[in-house]
Amino acid sequence: MTHELKSPIAGLRAAAEILSDVRATPDEMQRFLGHITEQTGRLSDIVDHLLDLAHVETTPHLAGTGPMDMESVIRREIATLDPRAGSADVRFDVSIGEAGSIVGDAFLVGRALANLLENALAFSPAGASIDVQATRGGESLTVTIRDRGPGIPDYAVARVFERFYSLPRPDGSRGTGLGLPFVREIARLHGGRLELVNVPAGGCEAHLVLGLRS
Repeated sequence: MTHELKSPIAGLRAAAEILSDVRATPDEMQRFLGHITEQTGRLSDIVDHLLDLAHVETTPHLAGTGPMDMESVIRREIATLDPRAGSADVRFDVSIGEAGSIVGDAFLVGRALANLLENALAFSPAGASIDVQATRGGESLTVTIRDRGPGIPDYAVARVFERFYSLPRPDGSRGTGLGLPFVREIARLHGGRLELVNVPAGGCEAHLVLGLRS
């Protein structure tokens, strides 16, 4: 964790030192101001994700739960990401069927879905689709999100749930490496689990399994 926090701070310090140099050109100043904005945003994301993860990890059980209509929760999160998906020329194909209701924390479930949908979008090539399905079976409901990205490399399969571990995205950026541990803890609180599997035909599937009554 120390390295993950120190890295953007070191970048901020270096950029600030260059900006304080009276010999810096206007173009250099503009470039390093952009670097400062980027690194402060990354630092803010890390702190926010750490606080979220700490909250769910120290919560032994859910409080204030209630019934939630899963179709509404899923479609709400997709609608939030639709503009970004449109800009990336990616579409969501939704097949929810009889998702029905489960008992749990609608806010946390929404956060979990948002993280998984954002991951799928980040790794999707232009012109691709992201499949979103919900199926009920026994005492659980499973939301499956499939992208058409590169999938998880063999060397990373055992590490994807480690804190701060992240794979480079097609645009060269990286996430905080805290989203998947956060989603897994939310699944645990709802009597379920999170699974990630590569699809032989290409891409990756995330299976968010939630108990019907948490």
